[in-house]
Amino acid sequence: MRRRILAFILAITAIFLIHIQTANAIVIREGSRGAEVTRLQQRLIELGFLNTRATGVFGPLTKDAVLRFQRANGLTADGVVGRATTSAMFPTTTSRSPVPQTTTTVLREGSRGAEVTRLQQRLIELGFLNTRATGVFGPLTKDAVLRFQRANGLTSDGVVGHSTVTALFTPAQNNPVSNPITSVLRRGSRGAQVTTLQNRLIELGLLNVSANGNFGPLTQSAVEQFQRTNSLTVNGTVDSETARKLFAPPEPPPSIPSESPEPPPPVAQDPNPPIHTEPTPPVQPEPNSPLVRFNGVAGALTGRTVIIDPGHGGRDPGAVRNGVRESELVLDISFRLKRMLEEAGAVVLMTRETDVFRSLLFRSAFANRHVLQLETERLRSLIAGMPSQQAQTGATTQSPVQNEQVMQTLIGLQVERAQLQQRQSDISSQIAIIQEILVLLTILDEDRAQLKKANEASDSAAIALEKSEIFQRELQLNDLAARIGLPGSTHDIANSNLLLRQQETEQITVRLSELNQQIAAAQRLLEQPAQTENPIPVPPQPEVPPTGNSSISEAINMWNSKIAMFDHYINNPLLESREGIFALARDSSNNVQANEMLSKVFDLTRERYQDNIVFISVHINSTTQNATESSGIRMFYRHNGPTFAWGVGNPHYYLNYNSTARRSLSQNLLNSLNAFTTFQGEVTSPTRMDFSVLRETNLVSSLIEVGFINNAGDRALIVQEQIREDSAAGIYTGLVNYFNSLR
Repeated sequence: MRRRILAFILAITAIFLIHIQTANAIVIREGSRGAEVTRLQQRLIELGFLNTRATGVFGPLTKDAVLRFQRANGLTADGVVGRATTSAMFPTTTSRSPVPQTTTTVLREGSRGAEVTRLQQRLIELGFLNTRATGVFGPLTKDAVLRFQRANGLTSDGVVGHSTVTALFTPAQNNPVSNPITSVLRRGSRGAQVTTLQNRLIELGLLNVSANGNFGPLTQSAVEQFQRTNSLTVNGTVDSETARKLFAPPEPPPSIPSESPEPPPPVAQDPNPPIHTEPTPPVQPEPNSPLVRFNGVAGALTGRTVIIDPGHGGRDPGAVRNGVRESELVLDISFRLKRMLEEAGAVVLMTRETDVFRSLLFRSAFANRHVLQLETERLRSLIAGMPSQQAQTGATTQSPVQNEQVMQTLIGLQVERAQLQQRQSDISSQIAIIQEILVLLTILDEDRAQLKKANEASDSAAIALEKSEIFQRELQLNDLAARIGLPGSTHDIANSNLLLRQQETEQITVRLSELNQQIAAAQRLLEQPAQTENPIPVPPQPEVPPTGNSSISEAINMWNSKIAMFDHYINNPLLESREGIFALARDSSNNVQANEMLSKVFDLTRERYQDNIVFISVHINSTTQNATESSGIRMFYRHNGPTFAWGVGNPHYYLNYNSTARRSLSQNLLNSLNAFTTFQGEVTSPTRMDFSVLRETNLVSSLIEVGFINNAGDRALIVQEQIREDSAAGIYTGLVNYFNSLR
């Protein structure tokens, strides 16, 4: 009897708790934000109804996903997540699943819905589909299905029936690995299978550029490296043997013997090893041998900043010969250099990290803005914190006047923090909308391909349906774009705006971290007891150039106004016209000069930021002829004039460049690169040139040209991964030598 009563009480309690939990469920609808929305989106993604990232913002795509879920589960389709929808989406038992775990119906071109989404996700996982899951079975999906069927010995009809479903969703241990490469790929090949190949090479760490579907010299070099490592014929061609090895499952780790041999005795090491300043090139590999990787020395560049500028990009490929593109090669070298510098402790910034176009003035604005950001941070630290000695000892007390000043500073910092937090929230919402725009654009691509198919078949009903779908999608796109002020709704516009907002988010995150530290420092000062008699004097603050008697706050405002001028170029990376801070001025003799605003930035850079920051622009050389005998490394720097190589330049533009440091940097780089590379030609002195990226910033800077792309011998070398690794190592070593020379 007692057991029955106890069971009854437990059952009633469980029902009561479930009722309370359901009754208190939060109603979520379009416009909602927060953790509950994120949880909802994650569940919709898991169930196959939502094909974008969880953003925490309930937007139009999330509403569409909820509507599809509700219709699939016989619920009221209103797009609002209330009690009934929540209960269906998060059932108390695992036996009920609103979406089947695998595709159970026959799917073919024209099918739509959650099962198509699940199919596409599986094809993406297996490497056969190189677009996002859209829920629409269009030509791209059909092509992926056909490739999968051919690779698995199935009837190649593009229809997903029982046999194809079984092969798609059979666990890997019971099903041989599918090879998505079904044809021979070699240099010059293009298309989805090349993209699949490149993604695999990127995953294996062999390719350092984005997949673009174009089998160029970098892809060939990566394939050759894979073939060398795996004892295959090294020819750069992806035949059936190479493809099979590329997509083979990882081998199980070797068994560990029960007894390990006794380890060798430890080797004594110098606790303070010297940093070698002479270039020491790595051992040259034998033909077909694995890559000899160069690593930076930990601590060798701690406290240093290197801004790397990979030349050209996007619509401007730079010099091109025989399919070899300068923009791709220099980006690869730059990423290798970035890795080495970061291993050595340097801070590394890059003007571009993908194959995108950036104007020359964008590149200079990028460098100048960084200098001003450092300066405004330095000035804010003078306001928020006490002098360094006091900060370490905490021995100084504050007078009432000082307390009032600190309080005013604290209020200003807190206001700035609140403004940035609001801006961060706004940007997060904008990013969520842009991500939805990108998904809609992908769906539109499928719809348009479907419309083309219907037109070819003269299927009037299908044509009307597709036109209606496209019209509705375009309305959605225009509405989303208008919400955040996008000038249009194309892939390029959406991706570029997404990148800008992500960069701003990163900057805000860094600044918020600094603000939190400064606010904490100010609060600690206020907690110290006030001293009214014989206060310990506060040491005078360092002079704040270039504002003379102006306050620190006025100096910050002045530099912020110039940061905003540089931001005009950062936010418009294609802008090539000289405006605002880059507008030209002229002296009394009509000579071209930097204007007063830019000159002040240059003066500040020379005074405070010469020793720890450098700017390096990486290029590959070419002459105007189709072929040249010129060969080897070339190095360029900008000095104060009056003469330049080839008689070209603006000698009166600005007269306070650090010519000595610029030449020293260039000479160190040239010496090291000559030692690390094996080009036939060699020059031993850098050249004075008035290149824009060297002229429009006053950081110590050099422009590097690694070989000649229209010299067949140089080109044959630079497409080799080992030569690009060695080139990056040469630049790294030159930078270490230069910074060591400043000690």
